[in-house]
Amino acid sequence: MKRPLRVLALLALFSVSARADTIYNNFGPSQTFQSSAGYNIENDLDGFAGLAVPFTAQADYANSTFTLPMFTINSGDFTVSLFSNASGQPGTVLDTSLFVSGNSFTQGMFTGSMGSLTAGTTYWLVVLPDSSDMLLFWNWNSTGDNGALASTLNGTTWNSSTGIRPAVEVDGTPVPEPGTLVLLATGLLGVAARFRKKRL
Repeated sequence: MKRPLRVLALLALFSVSARADTIYNNFGPSQTFQSSAGYNIENDLDGFAGLAVPFTAQADYANSTFTLPMFTINSGDFTVSLFSNASGQPGTVLDTSLFVSGNSFTQGMFTGSMGSLTAGTTYWLVVLPDSSDMLLFWNWNSTGDNGALASTLNGTTWNSSTGIRPAVEVDGTPVPEPGTLVLLATGLLGVAARFRKKRL
């Protein structure tokens, strides 16, 4: 009877940990956004430009993911990073994903992972160019979401502003609460006792 109990335990733990919450999302229905407008992310003859959007975790998350739309003008590399908050601006880098956009004049959707998040903590999702001679647009949301932003012209100094935000979705897998784990353990003990009775 040990094998069925192991399977039940694994299934129960999976059901507790697999649920994903939406932490922040300003996409329209079916992940729609403004396809003809956005913010420059560039490193070319016209200069350097990066952008950051803040969000706050409402619970503890074991891991998190992001999804955002980009329209590529010139092919090149860019990074999407999770930054800490420092006095209302991006602080230090916590996690980074590198993307390579190989096609010019292409609309794409980019998704990556960001690691764990702490309840009540504000973070910044930061998009920066990672190669020269590149230009892309981080598309605006289509839901009328306006709020805090931060922009940079050199990758290190940030300027705060308020305006229409680019489209982005942040999701996270919650850390199970102690009470949930206690209930899970109690249920598994009950199942184990039942199997023992049947075996006897």
